[in-house]
Amino acid sequence: MDIREFISQKDQSAEYFEMIINKMREAQLLALFGAGQGGIRTLEFIKRHELCERVFCFIDNNPRKWGLSIQEIPILSLHEFQREIEGKYLIIVSCGEGDEIKKQCIENGVPAEKILIPDLTLLDVIGADYCFIWNHIVEFDALFQMLEDERSRQTLVNILNYKITRNMELLKQICNDANDQYFDRNLINFDGTETFVDCGAYTGDTVTTLIKKFSFSSGYLYCFEADNDNYTILKEQVAKLTKRGNIGGRCFNFAVWNRTDSLHFNAVGSGSGFVGESGNIRVLAKSLDETLKNVHIDFIKMDIEGAEVNALIGAYQIIQENHPILAISVYHKPEHLFQIPMLIKAFAPEYKLYLRHYRECSVSETICYAIPNNGSKNE
Repeated sequence: MDIREFISQKDQSAEYFEMIINKMREAQLLALFGAGQGGIRTLEFIKRHELCERVFCFIDNNPRKWGLSIQEIPILSLHEFQREIEGKYLIIVSCGEGDEIKKQCIENGVPAEKILIPDLTLLDVIGADYCFIWNHIVEFDALFQMLEDERSRQTLVNILNYKITRNMELLKQICNDANDQYFDRNLINFDGTETFVDCGAYTGDTVTTLIKKFSFSSGYLYCFEADNDNYTILKEQVAKLTKRGNIGGRCFNFAVWNRTDSLHFNAVGSGSGFVGESGNIRVLAKSLDETLKNVHIDFIKMDIEGAEVNALIGAYQIIQENHPILAISVYHKPEHLFQIPMLIKAFAPEYKLYLRHYRECSVSETICYAIPNNGSKNE
């Protein structure tokens, strides 16, 4: 089969943007739920369409942000917003957790029709995804042929068609339980003694899930986090986790890269900090091969906001020698969807590749699993 047989040839992005703008114009007041980079991007989108005067506030779940402002627009809690708002309003979800935010709003009495979840990865890119997909259809077909199961192939097809049509039903058809992200029991099996590497460890949420899900008793955790504020919380959480049984752990406060370097980093006070020339601080960066030399690694997770390719290159020796299970985010850049799986295959052709998606409302949270032949930790 050729993937071309399944990909839409009609770009519908213009209709999608018209729908979003019309919904914003129908509301008297707009509230952006998510006072981070996504919120700033959404605000810029609103400004370009001359609707900024309707923005009432940002909403955020982080108490540290309440009372602050972004471009003179106040940041409120959901409850404070509900106390103060009057008139016809629309809550625009401006962060990556659209599914969870919608549920939270509805549970707190917000009618579903007053919640809009635009895909932040697709704002103001009319026609761009259609052109990118068809310009790289050879690469996408090569990936299609590499994927190990029908679920993975359907995931790829639906993601590409969603980017062209903006039909959210396509994402709902392939969405998996978010609790299984990085640790799909249908694909991997642990015995609780593995050595786990978490690149983009944030505040320890992923390793906490790992320990609960697989009853870790004597494994070891290596956690990497470049954001200083997140790292402080991460250290505390890992210290708590390693008090259980014989679990060991170590945290590193630097970015994962393909070499030792000093990089610009955008520290945004959330899990979305990223390496980039616009960064507001500089951070140390090192490779996994250098940092974990002579350490046997069983599992590597990477969700590092676009730095995954460089980080994988910096883990070449570990992948070659240890054949760890890999769970790598492939959604931060359009080309990563095919580039990262192909890179892994080039490093180790024996890996089996799978795609799984974990968001109903966005093309964010797509994971490529690379599984060695035994499907569990490599002895």
